[in-house]
Amino acid sequence: VLITAEEGVLPGTIRDTVIQVCREHQRCIPVLFQPPSAYEARSWDAAFISSTSRLVLPVHTITFPDSPELSTCEYAVDGPSASPVLLQIRDAVAKAVDAKSTPIR
Repeated sequence: VLITAEEGVLPGTIRDTVIQVCREHQRCIPVLFQPPSAYEARSWDAAFISSTSRLVLPVHTITFPDSPELSTCEYAVDGPSASPVLLQIRDAVAKAVDAKSTPIR
């Protein structure tokens, strides 16, 4: 499941592409439009940031300095421990962007 806030986030083409890729994925990755909860961060398989220049950028560490009960959450971003769903989303978004891009010559 991809969890993303519906309001209060900066809309963007890459975020839209991520949502589209999830909906069109072979296994149909469900998209839940609600703000992610910091208290659930330890149960996440992965976290990422979407941006025009970086596309899908995996997050390695989330630190909650003002909340000792949350502390730090770490995620594998590459190698055998990395989330296969995150890697599929990242690769599918890169492929979708390439398909829509015009080479500069």
